[in-house]
Amino acid sequence: MENLAFSFDASFGDFLTTLAREKIMTEYDLDAAVKILTDSLSGMSRDQALHILSGECDLSVTSDGSLTIVAASKDRKFSLFDWLRSERSSLEDSCETWWKTATTYRDDFSKQTIQVTLLQAWSMLAGYPAYGVLKEFDEVKWLRSVQKQLHMFLKKYFEFGVLWDKTIQAYPEMFQLRPWCNCEEFSRLLLEVESLQHGRTPKVDYELDRYISSELMNRTIKIEPVDITGDYDAGWLSPKGEFYGLRGTKANLLHITIANALIENGVLPSEFPDGVTSVDRLLEVLGWLKTEKNTVIYGGYWVDPIVPVTDEQIEALCRYADAVYGGFVIIDGKSISSYTLRSTEPIMRRKWFR
Repeated sequence: MENLAFSFDASFGDFLTTLAREKIMTEYDLDAAVKILTDSLSGMSRDQALHILSGECDLSVTSDGSLTIVAASKDRKFSLFDWLRSERSSLEDSCETWWKTATTYRDDFSKQTIQVTLLQAWSMLAGYPAYGVLKEFDEVKWLRSVQKQLHMFLKKYFEFGVLWDKTIQAYPEMFQLRPWCNCEEFSRLLLEVESLQHGRTPKVDYELDRYISSELMNRTIKIEPVDITGDYDAGWLSPKGEFYGLRGTKANLLHITIANALIENGVLPSEFPDGVTSVDRLLEVLGWLKTEKNTVIYGGYWVDPIVPVTDEQIEALCRYADAVYGGFVIIDGKSISSYTLRSTEPIMRRKWFR
């Protein structure tokens, strides 16, 4: 095999340096940044890589296309030290904002109508199922999102502290900085979080999970067929023509809620067939038809083996169209009349569902 020789264009040094620095700026990982440079450029030492990452030196492409390390110009655009100080300042400002959010978080829970304690409510969030149709839990869904974002911020803050100390160790002469310590705002935020988490135990988690999945589900969502002509916002129509519907503003969430409830109550199997990874797909494989207002969605013709729409489903859709939507439903973006639904031969129904 012939020996191959490579040369670099003028921008390659800047590209490689930017790629390495992004590991610091986006992942707070100094070691990964060093590794990009030392792995990409055979013979480069860790110290040389650190000088490039700090902004002291640049990678320059010579006239013959090779790379060399040169001192950065006085008007260099990047200083690791300046970036660290700016990032720390930004995180400390965020601590104040998150402290206020955590305080609001606690106060909002104290206003909930659900008869559970604040500690139980916090405990619940980690595994809270997205039953968005439960009115009492409309705020909880938002609060769960806050909890997850807060967790991500705490993780980011601690990771930056590790980067700060590693940078001091890597540049003992250049960075005359004190070791990392949490700012006053962050310490206050941690106290708030700890007060929310205090007393959390597996027993509390178990009791609250049971409370949500059984009492509230049974009280709020009756897992029984309803009249399809009741103008529901979203629903599932079984192969037998039985309709399970809910009213609400977010159809996807309503469909998931109904499907989960059907599984919980034994209407659908709890074990998914091979290749089925979502509740939506499970219902398609089992021949269930999805409605969203007057829009009808069905994937049964695109599974193997195919699952045709049943006569019972067609008849239910016709009653639905006639009673609520002036005799029409929308399938694959096209308006289909109830007359067409009834008069089309079963073997031809597949053409509606692209």
